[in-house]
Amino acid sequence: LDNKVPSQVQYSMMLDLMRMLRRSTRWFLRQRTGLNTRDTIDYFAPRLAQLQENIGKRLRGEEKEQWSARQQELVKAGVPEALASTVAAAGSLYAALGIIQTARQTDDKPQRVAEVFYEVGARLELPWLIQQVTRLEVRDGWQAKARDTFRDDIDRQQLALTASVLGMEGGPRDSTERVERWLSQHEGMHQRWRHLLEEVGSGSQGGFPLFAVAVRELVDLAESNSEA
Repeated sequence: LDNKVPSQVQYSMMLDLMRMLRRSTRWFLRQRTGLNTRDTIDYFAPRLAQLQENIGKRLRGEEKEQWSARQQELVKAGVPEALASTVAAAGSLYAALGIIQTARQTDDKPQRVAEVFYEVGARLELPWLIQQVTRLEVRDGWQAKARDTFRDDIDRQQLALTASVLGMEGGPRDSTERVERWLSQHEGMHQRWRHLLEEVGSGSQGGFPLFAVAVRELVDLAESNSEA
C-alpha cells in the first residue's frame, strides 16, 4: 500500500497484526496441541480461513461495532475492503485459535463454537472488560505480565463458558437462545458478575486487585455449570 494510503495508517495496521502475532505465538507455545508444526499448520489454517470469512456476521454487540468502525475507517483511508476486514478483526481472529481447539475437544464445528463464543462474550461484556484491562497503566515488567495474564485468563474462561453452554443437555439449538437458557440456569452467579461489571465501570480505583477479583468471579461462573 506504499503511496496508496498514508504511512500512519500502514503503521497502525502493522501494529494490529503484530499484537495478534505475539498473542498467537504465546498461545501455541502454551497449548501443546499434540501436533507437529506441519500438522498444526494443516489443521488450523483452513479452519482459521473459514472463521475469518464473513467474521462480521459472527461478531456480536460492542465487539461487532468496534470491528465495523475500524473497517470503515481503513476503507475510507484507501485500504482494500477485504484487507480492512481482516485487520479490523485482528483481535477477534486471535480468539479463533481457542475456538478451533475447543471445537476439536467438544467434537463441534468451529463455526458453531464461534457463534456461542461471541454470544457469550457479548452477554457478559467480555470484550469491554478486556479493553479496561488493556488500559491499565503498568509501572514495571511484572505489572505488564499481570495485564497480559488477565487478558489470557478472560479468553480462557470465555472458552470454558462456551464449552459449558455447548455441553448443556437439551436446550434450544439457536446460539442466542442457548446462551440465554444457560445464564438463566445460573442466575445467581450471573447477577454477581453484573454487579462486578458495574464496579469496574464506575471508575473506582481498584486497579490490578479489582481485575484479579473480576477474573476469579469469571472462573466461578465458568465452573458453576457443575454446581447447577
